[in-house]
Amino acid sequence: MSFFNKKYTKINLKYAWFALALLSSLNILNYADRNIFNALMQPIKISFGFSDFQLGILASAFLLVYAAAAYPLARIADKGLRKWVLVTGVFVWSFSTFLTGTASSFSELFLYRSILGMGEASYATTLAPLLSDYFPLSLRSTVLGIANAPLGIGTGLGYYIAGISHRVFGGWRKAFFIVGIPGILLGLVTLFLREPVMGLADKTSESHNPYDMKENPQQTTSEKLKTLFKTKTLLWLFSSSIFLTFSLGGMLVWMTPFLQRYFGFSTARAAIDGAAAAGIGSLIGVCLGGITADLWNKVSENAPIWVVIIGFFLSALFAYGAVISRTKLEVLWCVGGVAFFQMATNGPILAAMMNVTVPNVRSTCNAVYLFLIHFLGDALSPTVIGYLSTDFHDLRAALYFMPFLTFISALLAGGALFSYAKEKQKITANF
Repeated sequence: MSFFNKKYTKINLKYAWFALALLSSLNILNYADRNIFNALMQPIKISFGFSDFQLGILASAFLLVYAAAAYPLARIADKGLRKWVLVTGVFVWSFSTFLTGTASSFSELFLYRSILGMGEASYATTLAPLLSDYFPLSLRSTVLGIANAPLGIGTGLGYYIAGISHRVFGGWRKAFFIVGIPGILLGLVTLFLREPVMGLADKTSESHNPYDMKENPQQTTSEKLKTLFKTKTLLWLFSSSIFLTFSLGGMLVWMTPFLQRYFGFSTARAAIDGAAAAGIGSLIGVCLGGITADLWNKVSENAPIWVVIIGFFLSALFAYGAVISRTKLEVLWCVGGVAFFQMATNGPILAAMMNVTVPNVRSTCNAVYLFLIHFLGDALSPTVIGYLSTDFHDLRAALYFMPFLTFISALLAGGALFSYAKEKQKITANF
């Protein structure tokens, strides 16, 4: 079994690009699996007779477990077991997606959505730390941007498969079978992936890394958390992202029902056209965002933070445009704009967080970030929107205030400009 436990001990770009391609492919399935439910909310609502409030609870179930599971899984990953946490998560989320297609009640849907959250949390907490060690520091924003392109591409694929499946098979269940099986197959390939030495890309080794777990065996969980929450850049970015995910995450969940109810889309057309708009916008945005941050970084150390600020602000403008749109063309352009500018920030914000965090705390940092943005963000907003929609009898009215929260996220991200360069230099000075 030693071939499952080989280490990656030296930067090798050919192997690193292979690892990126594999992990990015898995991430496409990750986002397709979680969002296919959102694309099929309307037919599921009709099939079971659910209210919008109940649909919101099902959407939140996944995110609440996702947020709660992230931290304990990260503690395991930070002990050098990142690959195994990731692989386990792939199998868990793939099986739970498949089982969702067999659900016959609200409680079964709730259970399978919750298990999905645990599986995907395993993957999310380990992706950025692994890739931060496969590639040199100079490529970090670009690489993390590419790896997170599936946030839009996978979401678009999930919506597209949902639309085609609903059109071909005339129901919602087959779509969950279609997206569940490929994850199991790719999970088998991931078993052979080499685990990189922790902190490798920061020019560290186990014998010289002052933050290495072996040299700090008494480092407790509370000490790790204290280190994170003393990092001002992280506090600004965490706070900013909570507002962003509450607003845009909630809007994403309700996008397909919104298109159907106010613009006359069928289930298939809402999923397919929404997927095209979000997918194209995401693909272009993620490519330009990461590359822009890395190029801009040559003249300004605050480049990743500026990309985040600008991206959040423009996302807010397009989100508001989507809510007030009156034609199909207008709303689809706005959906594409939101996807473009949000995805442009994804690589830079993750790179900024990794850059101000010591290597053996990066999985923990990622987990805390995921817990905060989901538990306080988009784990709550689908239910809040569903409740307001049920109470007002108007989904559009429930969505109106969301873009203003995105404006707040842009303002909060600006606070990181005062601390990022100094805290990044503090990390690199130790190596």
